[in-house]
Amino acid sequence: MSVFKVRNSPYYQYDFRREGHRYSGSTKCLKLADAEAFEIAQIGLVERRNESLKLAAILPRHVIREPLGDGWRYYFIVPSKARKAGCPVRNESLGTVLDTAIARAEDHLLPEFDAWHAKHKTTMGVNGVTERSDPPLVGVYLLLLKGKVVYIGSSKNMPRRVRQHRNGSRPFDNAYYIAASESEMRSLEASLIKAMLPTQNTSGIARRQKAPCPAPEYPDAPSSSL
Repeated sequence: MSVFKVRNSPYYQYDFRREGHRYSGSTKCLKLADAEAFEIAQIGLVERRNESLKLAAILPRHVIREPLGDGWRYYFIVPSKARKAGCPVRNESLGTVLDTAIARAEDHLLPEFDAWHAKHKTTMGVNGVTERSDPPLVGVYLLLLKGKVVYIGSSKNMPRRVRQHRNGSRPFDNAYYIAASESEMRSLEASLIKAMLPTQNTSGIARRQKAPCPAPEYPDAPSSSL
């Protein structure tokens, strides 16, 4: 373990690295065992954030994941508007192996869906936005424009929050969802924003930094939670 004490503080400190990034700070713990447990929890949280970041970048369109024990189960979810318009492709469980799930989605389900969608664009509506249906409620959502992440937010009701963005002035043409607990979603949101630097998040940061008011505790992690 790497917890230690420093001068002028009664608390143990933690300091570790993961994937080239350094994480350090006070554990707020006076006992060694408590401090070590705190650091283990922090390491686990960072590793889950990194995993979510990687998955957000590689999951195919309309594929979501849900926690299953120590792993994940993947699903292909057909947009509700496509289902209502008669799309023959059905929602499908893709199993628990990521590579198998990606192969099934990219080699079979997405080509079938795209072929059908190309013939029925006029019945889909809503400005061509292809948001997944039936996503997890709680977690972090990514808004994309032309394949690039432009905004990241978190919410206890992600579908409703994304609809609010759609009806507002925030431009995007696709939405991706990452399931997370209420206790983890804000820290995951902050980590993704820091890693991806989406333009619509960073422009908001710049405006707040120019405003004549105290800087927020986490200026790189604006929250869009409900």
